Order: sequence, then C-alpha cells, then structure tokens
Amino acid sequence: MRKIMRSALWGLCALFVLELLPGCAGTMYIRPAQPPRRVEDRGRPPSESAVWIDGSWRWGGHGGGWVWTSGHWKETGRKDRGLHRGQQKKQDKHDQGRGHE
Repeated sequence: MRKIMRSALWGLCALFVLELLPGCAGTMYIRPAQPPRRVEDRGRPPSESAVWIDGSWRWGGHGGGWVWTSGHWKETGRKDRGLHRGQQKKQDKHDQGRGHE
C-alpha cells in the first residue's frame, strides 16, 4: 500500500511540475541593437571650469525604444578642468609648440 501511495504522490508531483513549465517559459523580448553615437555640437563652454558630459543612449522611451540623452556642459568649480577627456593632452602639445614659433 505504501508503495502505491508513494508512486501516486510522485505521479502527482510530476504532473504538477509539467503543468507549471509552460507558464515559466513566458515571452522573450529581444532588444534591438543600440543606435550609433550621435555627433553633437558642443558650442563654447559657459566658463573655464565647465566640462563636457557626453550624451548617451538609454533604453525605455515611449514604446520601449532607444532614447538619446543629449550631452551638456557641467560646472566643476576647477578652472584647470575645462577641457573634455583627451583634449588636455592636445592642449598641452599645442602650448609646447607655441614656444618654437
């Protein structure tokens, strides 16, 4: 009798698990690839202490698409940091060349 009860219990468990599996599969959403970076016109910095923060894409706009957040100037309070990443080296190289004119 115990053997029959145990087999019935295992059968019910298996049936329960099989019943749940299709619900676990759900729907899979595939996000489209991120669009290429946009080239932005930075204009002139508002002050010597402003740094440029690049714009970026983020997911989740109206209809669930990619949304561009524009770049902007941000005040740092430090006058020696007014150049965007990588521009300080170019500026230093340029300043070194001025002494040889």
